[in-house]
Amino acid sequence: MIKLCFSFLLICLAIGALVSIFIFAIDVIRWHDKETKVKITPSKSPEEVIADIMKSEEVKENERDQRDAAEPGECDTPPFYGAWSEP
Repeated sequence: MIKLCFSFLLICLAIGALVSIFIFAIDVIRWHDKETKVKITPSKSPEEVIADIMKSEEVKENERDQRDAAEPGECDTPPFYGAWSEP
């Protein structure tokens, strides 16, 4: 009798698993649209993008050269401490 109950339980679990997979597939088909291919047109050519990046890098380099170490928020202490690093 226990073997019969255990077998019935396993069969019910297997059928429940198959039904849940089927219900999941129906939900996915119902709620998700099919993907459509979209052609993306860039607003700029790659050369223009590279030129903009290079221009901004040049500005950053110029700002870095003109910056004073005593500006607020800047650390003016040496990165290494010790007698060997002092002049």
